[in-house]
Amino acid sequence: MAVRVLPTRDGLKLFGIQPGSPYEKLGIQNGDVLRTVNGAKVDFSTVRLIQPGVALTVELERSGQTYTLQGQLD
Repeated sequence: MAVRVLPTRDGLKLFGIQPGSPYEKLGIQNGDVLRTVNGAKVDFSTVRLIQPGVALTVELERSGQTYTLQGQLD
């Protein structure tokens, strides 16, 4: 379930999202730039908040559009 990240000016760009994975079920796609998690600006320490069973509100950028996703990883 490892996701690879690349730091960007606006957050962390996500790669390695596998079909059927908890990340995909939450709505995260390869290439999305994760900007906030539960209202906190994203950095490598914030990524630890993304754990199975934890309620999440994530803001991300995809193709120039901003999206807010809510849910949890199963």
